Amino acid sequence: MKKYKLIVLLTLFGGFVSGQNLLENNKTWSVVECCGGCFTTLYKIDGDTLIGGNTYKQFWISLDSTFTYCSYYKTLREETDGKVYQLGDSGEELLYDFGLEVNEIFSTSLNGCSIELQVVSIDSVTLLNGEKRKRINLNWDGESWIEGIGSTMGLTNVGAYQCYFDIYFYLNCVTENEMLVYKNPDFDGCYVICVGFPEIESKTFSFQCAPNPFTDFTKFVFSYSPVKSYSLQIVNITGREVLSFPEIHTAEVIIPGQAMKSGLYFIQFFENGKLNQTRKIIKY
Repeated sequence: MKKYKLIVLLTLFGGFVSGQNLLENNKTWSVVECCGGCFTTLYKIDGDTLIGGNTYKQFWISLDSTFTYCSYYKTLREETDGKVYQLGDSGEELLYDFGLEVNEIFSTSLNGCSIELQVVSIDSVTLLNGEKRKRINLNWDGESWIEGIGSTMGLTNVGAYQCYFDIYFYLNCVTENEMLVYKNPDFDGCYVICVGFPEIESKTFSFQCAPNPFTDFTKFVFSYSPVKSYSLQIVNITGREVLSFPEIHTAEVIIPGQAMKSGLYFIQFFENGKLNQTRKIIKY
């Protein structure tokens, strides 16, 4: 029986390139941050520093695509057991623990905000260079940690939605030795800037979308008239359509959450072929 269990585990997790360091000098990260519009922040390691007997990596950030202008960000260090720490104002703060198992709780305080995440599953993801990396899937807003890559919210944005409101974080690209190894398919390039969509509200027409934010579904309700034509589009922050209801013949439309990733979206409501209203919705 023990031998059988071992074979099953090797089958499930075989092919992992495990134990990959997160903090290496040859990497860069690009993170898209959205609050109305979107912009990209780039991260890289440049130099080591010794503090309190520990060696930390110095992280630098830039808002331009070439790192021509960059500024010091913070220091991080990594241990061999999979734990990663950042140095905060009050001392070391636990940022990651890649040694967690399913159902275990990750509890920490980052930048003065208490964070608690639970591991719901562990699987793997294949990078663009063909390597399989361990992925830890968490119970909050679809966040995952990829070994050697970091959080899908961005390198230092672990548990961000427990601390921030009306701002959204997306890990977009990661390079190793100037080679792209991770790419978020929701964005067309690694450096993203967009102005977003203004919310348009009609004085003569209104609709409701509840619950909002939502997880499983949200219900779109409006004043339906059989003599008019209606359609609905849901687009992501880059303007890419994720759902479409080209013909609506009822006053209620159920929008399924399983068709959307966690994040910020815009409902575009059309009446007789013309855009009537645009509103924000949030999928947890």
